[in-house]
Amino acid sequence: MRILIIAILLALAGCASAPVAAPPQIVTVTKVQYVPMPTSDLVPCIAPPTGIKTNADLLWAWQHALAALAVCNAQIADLRHLNNKVKP
Repeated sequence: MRILIIAILLALAGCASAPVAAPPQIVTVTKVQYVPMPTSDLVPCIAPPTGIKTNADLLWAWQHALAALAVCNAQIADLRHLNNKVKP
């Protein structure tokens, strides 16, 4: 009977000295992913022709210069928006 009690006490003592496992921790991994630029932002700006001989040519060049400026400003606005999105 004594041997049985001693065996039980030794078994219980072994359980008490076992280390307690730490609870699992949540780990957040940040992955940086580079995406290509939108193709609409890679369109070159159109320069008006330099051979202006008449007032009609001047008017046409002025209108196309304004259109090209609007396209370039839209591209720059898109790039600024992307830049603000990427900042940490």
